[in-house]
Amino acid sequence: MGIELQIALDFGNFEEVVALAERLERFADRVEIGTPLVLRYGVELVRVVKDTCPNCCIVADFKIADAGEHEARIGFDRGADVVTVLAAADDQTVAGCVRAARDTGKRVMGDLLGQADVVGRAEALRSLGVDEVCLHTATDTRPSGAEPLAPLQELRERVDVSIAVAGGIGADALPALLACGPDIIIVGSAITRDADPAGTAAELLKLIREA
Repeated sequence: MGIELQIALDFGNFEEVVALAERLERFADRVEIGTPLVLRYGVELVRVVKDTCPNCCIVADFKIADAGEHEARIGFDRGADVVTVLAAADDQTVAGCVRAARDTGKRVMGDLLGQADVVGRAEALRSLGVDEVCLHTATDTRPSGAEPLAPLQELRERVDVSIAVAGGIGADALPALLACGPDIIIVGSAITRDADPAGTAAELLKLIREA
């Protein structure tokens, strides 16, 4: 499989988010219910988006930090195909998420947010059974010029796991990122806050497919 586009939905009211997911589904390999929406509307939104977009991979960005197996099952039971766990979580929490995924045929993404040694922790997550890792430039650190390319290249060379990259990505950033060989490109506001989200999603998907 080639590089996948994951569209992250983070803003809007319940009905707007469901409508936008339905509108963008044909341009996305994966649709993410972002943490702000999980906090605002709970897992019911995950269920409704999955019912609305049954053929799309749905990612529930729970950023699990504790009670891994229990919280992961909540997401999987509501239709999530992937849930996220913080790389900073204890190994036992990560292992619990993985158990829930194995029992249900679903997947776990480890979010490397805030990790000083992203490669080392990604290797540890892989050994625990995590299916994917996300090199994530946090919203609050983007003004500092945080740059994901160097760790992305090292991750690609050293860690045998699917690699996602997220954080302020738009069309301008795509060529350099694609050259590093990620498996998943996560795009949020560049699509969802654009005046023509479907058109922008189609453009980005075209760039990714051409890569």
